Amino acid sequence: HSRPRRFDEALPLTNSKSGETVTAQEVHDLLVRQDFCCALTGEPLSPGDAAMDHILAVSRGGPHTIDNAQIIRKDVNRAKGTLTNEEFIALFRAVVCHIDKNTP
Repeated sequence: HSRPRRFDEALPLTNSKSGETVTAQEVHDLLVRQDFCCALTGEPLSPGDAAMDHILAVSRGGPHTIDNAQIIRKDVNRAKGTLTNEEFIALFRAVVCHIDKNTP
């Protein structure tokens, strides 16, 4: 299948389970606030590598609203899973700390 050319083609606006919806305009405004960069890595985003992430996962009680959303890279979203930002960052800090201690 072809890569999306626009962010509104790439990001889910409706949560299929709850029916909650965010608008394309809300997503666009969020991307502008994020300067079209990943909220967690700061790397530039393109429609083909962007994913909408719930700051508090829906499976953990978070709503599908723009206030609970951030746009991050797809690979970062896969790695983050259902972790909160704080849990995800703490995990990566632990990994880096471990690697730093054990790398000559």
